[in-house]
Amino acid sequence: MGDPYFKCRDDVMTMLDTSEGMLETLFSLGERHVNYGKQRRDLKRKLTDLEGYIEDVSESVELAQRNMTTFGISEDEIRSRQEFVRESEGRLQTLRQRLPEQPNKQQRQQLPETGNAQCPPTPDGDSEIQGLLLEQQDARQRQEAELTQLGHAVGRIKEMGVTIETEINEQDTMLDKLGTGVVSVTEKLKNTNKKIDEVVDKMSMKKQYACIILLIVILVVLCVLTIA
Repeated sequence: MGDPYFKCRDDVMTMLDTSEGMLETLFSLGERHVNYGKQRRDLKRKLTDLEGYIEDVSESVELAQRNMTTFGISEDEIRSRQEFVRESEGRLQTLRQRLPEQPNKQQRQQLPETGNAQCPPTPDGDSEIQGLLLEQQDARQRQEAELTQLGHAVGRIKEMGVTIETEINEQDTMLDKLGTGVVSVTEKLKNTNKKIDEVVDKMSMKKQYACIILLIVILVVLCVLTIA
């Protein structure tokens, strides 16, 4: 299985650059611009998606750190990836801090009108309806963002499952090889023990023969002495 880090890193870098460009566009539009609300909601959703991608990268780094030998990654490379995650999280935090709050009804009414692309003043009833519509749109955006995060989580779990399965298969292979080696060593030990037993038996027989010969010699000597 390939290193999952590279699958997410490039996407994070692209999304960070895109989000920063969207924020600058939002500032240039101004709060009374007809596209201001949509631009702000799109950027907010983009930041939510970006958070999920950064979490993906962070988890891939942790996975690689736990399996450095499997992925062939050095400690310097791990530190480099961790630094990338920290920098990405810092840029995301800066974007969220710079993202303007959604202006309420009173603030929108107090804003000066400039340019031809501004929203015309509306009656209170229309303003209330527009407010409700905006709230519904925000609710839908939040639901979509939550579903996106859920999709990321499911993808991460699936990827971790595949990695765990790969590691288990590798460990099974190693255990099979180890088991084969143990069987081979056991057979060799049995053969060695058998040879040792045979040598001991031979030595025992030789000792018995030596004792018999010695007794015969002693008996002969005694007989000679007695006759003499």
